[in-house]
Amino acid sequence: MGGVGKTTLTQHVFNDPRVDEAKFDVKVWVCVSHEFDVFKISRAILEAITKSTDDSRDTEMVHTSLKEELTGKKFLLILDDVGNENQFKWEEVQKPLLFGAQGSRILMTTRSKEVCSTMRSDEHSLQQLQEDDCWKLFSKHAFRDDDTQSDPECRKIGMEIVRKCKGLPLALKTMGSLLYNKSSISDWKTVFQSEIWEFLNECCNIIPSLALSYIHLPSQLKVCFAYCALFPKDYEFKKECLIHLWMTENLPHCRQHSKTPEEVCQQYFNDLVSRSFLQKLDENKEVFVMHDLLHDLAKYVCGGLYFRCELDQTEKIPKVTRHFSVELGHNQHFDEFGTLCNSKRLRTFMPKARNTYQLYYHWHCNISIHELFTKFKFLRILSLSHCSDLKELPDYVSNLEHLRSINLSHTAIEKLSERICVLPYLQILKLNYCRDLEELPSNLHLLTNLCRLEIKVTNVRKMPPYLGKLTNLKVVMSSFNVGHGIQQLGELNLEGSISIEELQNVENSLDALEADLKNKTHLVTLKLRWDWDRDSIDSKSEEDVIVNLQPSKNLKELSIVNYGGKRFPNWLLDNSLWNIVSLVLDECEFCERLPPLGLLPFLKVLKIIKLDGVVSIVDGDFHGNNISSFKSLETLHFSYMRQWEKWDCQADAFPRLRDLSIRKCPKLKGQLPKQLIPLEKLQIKDCQQLEAFAPRALDLQLRNCGKLQLECGTMKRLTMETSLFEIVGLYDTLEDLYIDSPLESINDGCISLRSFPLDLFPKLKTLALSGFDNLEMISQSFVHNHLEHLKLEYCLKFESLPGSMHMLLPSLRSLSIRDCPRLESFPDGGLPSNLEELEISKCSRLVGSLKGAFRDSPSLKILEIDEVDAKCFPDKGLLPLSLTFLIISHCPNLEKLDYKGLHLGLFE
Repeated sequence: MGGVGKTTLTQHVFNDPRVDEAKFDVKVWVCVSHEFDVFKISRAILEAITKSTDDSRDTEMVHTSLKEELTGKKFLLILDDVGNENQFKWEEVQKPLLFGAQGSRILMTTRSKEVCSTMRSDEHSLQQLQEDDCWKLFSKHAFRDDDTQSDPECRKIGMEIVRKCKGLPLALKTMGSLLYNKSSISDWKTVFQSEIWEFLNECCNIIPSLALSYIHLPSQLKVCFAYCALFPKDYEFKKECLIHLWMTENLPHCRQHSKTPEEVCQQYFNDLVSRSFLQKLDENKEVFVMHDLLHDLAKYVCGGLYFRCELDQTEKIPKVTRHFSVELGHNQHFDEFGTLCNSKRLRTFMPKARNTYQLYYHWHCNISIHELFTKFKFLRILSLSHCSDLKELPDYVSNLEHLRSINLSHTAIEKLSERICVLPYLQILKLNYCRDLEELPSNLHLLTNLCRLEIKVTNVRKMPPYLGKLTNLKVVMSSFNVGHGIQQLGELNLEGSISIEELQNVENSLDALEADLKNKTHLVTLKLRWDWDRDSIDSKSEEDVIVNLQPSKNLKELSIVNYGGKRFPNWLLDNSLWNIVSLVLDECEFCERLPPLGLLPFLKVLKIIKLDGVVSIVDGDFHGNNISSFKSLETLHFSYMRQWEKWDCQADAFPRLRDLSIRKCPKLKGQLPKQLIPLEKLQIKDCQQLEAFAPRALDLQLRNCGKLQLECGTMKRLTMETSLFEIVGLYDTLEDLYIDSPLESINDGCISLRSFPLDLFPKLKTLALSGFDNLEMISQSFVHNHLEHLKLEYCLKFESLPGSMHMLLPSLRSLSIRDCPRLESFPDGGLPSNLEELEISKCSRLVGSLKGAFRDSPSLKILEIDEVDAKCFPDKGLLPLSLTFLIISHCPNLEKLDYKGLHLGLFE
């Protein structure tokens, strides 16, 4: 049943921290939601893993790539909304997935019990909510903090409506959200008594409660909702994606003088979210999705007016279609609209990629761009984004007088025709990632309705004149080179983020003042950059310039790079940037003191890089005169601070710190912060003179860190590249240990360079030892039930694995041995029966001992042999029958494969 909460529950599982503790190498979510095509599903899985477009033309090519991506990796795959009941198709999709490591999981949502049977999977059925839970969910959305809940009549009607929702969470949420906006009891009665409840049950699969919620939407929201039919199911989009479409509709409220069209459409978007028509995918990201059933409703109410053409779709474009989107993959071709479609009547033409992460793809147009333009007459929205055939805009564009939005992003366009400047209604012009574009039309200011210009990542160096006359225009640009005059920025209403480059070319500080950054209230991210290789540095001049580049108080992220002044500007000292959440100070080599950054109340990320003038960081300078400084800071990184010697840490500082990194600070000796709550990650590298107690942390990465003392009571993961080092405490929490380069001593049990005592680490799951020149063996006396991964490399004297490892390491799943030439054989008892992956590199004698290393019922699936001196491989009986994947590489002396030893029928 749809709307019962399957996807929502699965999302909670997918994002649950306990799933992260399972240490999946790959986590993938794939929305099926349509015909179960083996090729399409397999390609969707591959693209979700690689986060890129796949050009494979057939299933075999996709499966080969999937094998490479998944072999030996533990993965979690979510298949959402599966309807396939064909067992052969599922077995085909499953073939490359079998190469994943033990512990991999596939979690599927479906509306059909037959699907579970087909896929031979364990089943967990979600039931409709019980009546009490239904009322709680409904009232949460219907009443919120309103006193209407106290009205007994209202409650009585609400209970009846809840029963009509039949325990479906989606129905309860949308109905509750609808009734929240209905203040009178008569309104509630109207909803309850609507004929829709019975009518839709009889004629279609639309849930009546969703249809009622749509019927009661204000007219402008109905129009906004209809645009969602142009996107595929489960499409993940940003708020702006819809808002910029809605702005072109010239909706009645958009003509309000008190708000801009964009502000009005933002309110529409928020209204649809509050009514549960749209939902946020992740609380930490501004990404939204629409439930499948609501997407079905959008298509139903549009009746073909808004039409989306999918790949390989046989359905023809209806005559009534006015808004048209087409799904185009990488290197695919758009042919024609077909005979039924009256393209002259189209209002929207919008090719779209299959998925939002397909940024690097291009499509082709089988007709000329000029001919394509002549097919339109009343077009309002035109997107040719990612069209590889577009190099110039035809003059015919001036005939499309109704155009309100043009998107030419990711094309090879070199120049925009001046004819675009005669379009009277044009509101939005997007030219992002047009890397060959060097200039904009000089008469762009004649577009009096233009309210958004996007030119991120282009070669445009000079802005056209008089843009300041367009009072509603917002400009989005990724960088600006001041070579043509920083004053140009003064008349632009910048939005989003910008990097202002080559600031050493600002000769007069008053020119910087004319950039008027202080009043760019829509600018949220700013980078101020000077060239690092400039001939000379005038510190006083650069101080004068940066003073006049004070940003707006609304700024969220700031980076200052290669600044040559000796002091930071007052606007960074007096905490004018109250709302800043991220700050990077990079290569400001002449500054001797840090600003009192501890007073910034919302600062979460602070990175200080190569400030060679800083010798000491003291309380008042850095922390500020405050009882609790850096109260929101989560990430703190220091690197390449070559003169830094002392850090006076305030006692109550950094209450929320999670990530601390100190790298390349060779003179630092002082104390480090003391944390009440353990850090999630601590990295200390190349701080040779450091003598201090390190903060407690779950994940430690260490290299050349002096006489740093650690407490192991909270450690779960330790990566060391170090030669001198002390550990104080116990090892019974450590789960992952990586050591690279010789380890001279550990005081608790005294590990010599000849033996590594595994018994000291009872909870260890992963152990990797590299570069132990004198290590000869791993000693073990007790059963170790947790170790799953063991890796040994560049241990030239290593000659003995743990005796009886087949019994002492029952959970071992992968074993990698590289460049351990003295290791000649496996223990007498053989290898653990659960071992699935084995890699042997530069250990020629060890390969010969494989015979007899696999006892009864071996699990080995993957064997990789690399740089082994052998002429013939493998001998008969050498390989276990369980093996399905064999990799042989860099064996120059190998002359032949002995097929009698390969069991070819068993290989995938």
